[in-house]
Amino acid sequence: MVNWTVKKSYDCRDLAEIVRILRHPGGCPWDQEQTHQSIRRNFLEEAYEAAEAIDQGDTDGLKEELGDVLLQVYFHTSIEEDAGRFTLDDVADGVCKKLIYRHPHVFGDVSVGSTGEVLSNWEELKKKEKHQSTQADVLELKDLKPGMVLTGTVRNVVDFGAFVDIGVHQDGLVHISQLSDSFVRSPSQVVKVGDIVNVTVLEVDEKKKRIALTMKKQKAE
Repeated sequence: MVNWTVKKSYDCRDLAEIVRILRHPGGCPWDQEQTHQSIRRNFLEEAYEAAEAIDQGDTDGLKEELGDVLLQVYFHTSIEEDAGRFTLDDVADGVCKKLIYRHPHVFGDVSVGSTGEVLSNWEELKKKEKHQSTQADVLELKDLKPGMVLTGTVRNVVDFGAFVDIGVHQDGLVHISQLSDSFVRSPSQVVKVGDIVNVTVLEVDEKKKRIALTMKKQKAE
């Protein structure tokens, strides 16, 4: 049994320590066996359940699901810490730098007059980070229309649907950043990881940043 002090409440440092204990000798055999790939599905499912709690306006549920998502972040980072590649501080450092860089109107001397300008600047800065030089490199949510057929590769399959990396043929394969690893609920047929599927856009709600999709597996040549 490990030396652990029971508290009335815990914080993020406690979570990091619990994950460390579980993943190391004297901890949990199951946790010690896990890899990025073995718990990848867990990460996706926890993120989806958090989104579902948001849709349902379930505050208590959201708190719980965000905790599960946070656990996944700590767990994956712990794997990398053991491998000597990066730490949780490195993860925080990266996102802090990204936020500072993409908010020059807050942390720099850029002036903006509306949220529209903020979003426009954000996308331009994002393209520079990703080395994307033209509008054709990114297809945004506003570019999608009901009936549009996209090409995707199934990345993961769960009981209630599938996650698909989506691109669309338009002067070559264009990456849709907002739909990468997009979730397609209740697929119309059985699919497996690696299947190439045609994903049809049913409905687009730009205001809520949501899209309804259905998919069909491509026929073999």
